Amino acid sequence: TEPEETSSLQQESSSSVLQISSQEVVSSEEAVSSEEEIDLSSAVPASSNAVTAKAFSENPIDAALERAVADASNHVQLLNAYETALDAWKNEISREAARLQRLLPDSSAFSAEQAAWEQRTEAEFAASDTDGEGSNVPLERAHAACDAYRARAEKLYARLVEYDPSYQIR
Repeated sequence: TEPEETSSLQQESSSSVLQISSQEVVSSEEAVSSEEEIDLSSAVPASSNAVTAKAFSENPIDAALERAVADASNHVQLLNAYETALDAWKNEISREAARLQRLLPDSSAFSAEQAAWEQRTEAEFAASDTDGEGSNVPLERAHAACDAYRARAEKLYARLVEYDPSYQIR
């Protein structure tokens, strides 16, 4: 019965990690914000936000993550799913930040702000030497980092729509 209990505990533990409310997503984002940071959503018209929110809710990264999480049968597969999504969000942010930089009238301010955001976020979610083996800490960190990068991408998309109304989230 011991292997069954371990499997049951892992499943319970994994499912509790996946239950993150939108309030917690905001909390992790607030942890990486700064007074110096430019508010990317402040000048975005409400109509742009609505269009962006609908398109963003259908993004392929989240869809792939949902499939991978549903197919995961253990802790390692869940961790891999979130790390894959995190890498996808990092690539997306890099590509879309470069696109936004080309559109902005003051691209140097945005470039500095984006670099500072990336540095703070990477530092916040860097692995610690004190993480225990078999703990949920790596999975929780990957999930929180994925949420932080996802929220940043959503802000970049909104800003891109503001400066290029024909921009489409892909």
